[in-house]
Amino acid sequence: MKILIVDGHNAIEAIPEIRAVHERDQEGGRDLISRYLQSLHDEGEFQVVLVFDGQGNKRTKFQARGADMITIFSRSGETADTVIEQLAYKYAGSCDLYVATNDRLEGMLSGASGAWVMSISELERLII
Repeated sequence: MKILIVDGHNAIEAIPEIRAVHERDQEGGRDLISRYLQSLHDEGEFQVVLVFDGQGNKRTKFQARGADMITIFSRSGETADTVIEQLAYKYAGSCDLYVATNDRLEGMLSGASGAWVMSISELERLII
């Protein structure tokens, strides 16, 4: 099984089409990246996990249907990067794990955990 963890805000900012929507409508930008990634997930090659910074008292995980991709919002005081690092550490040894980010430190830490790291432009080629 392949798991793809995506740094959500990083992807929104780096993909021009999605950034343009996000600048007008933040929720619309999140919805657009979610739709693209859900399509990638539905193709069956990856179990997709999309991670965003959140604001609540606890980490929030959404999965509309059992086969849908997973969206995680970090809790207040916790960054999406922290969530991604924890997931990379947890899953890297048990499956083929990929992390999509342009954040150098995040990429280094995820890679050190054993994940394959892809740039957002590589992700963009997969989804658009």
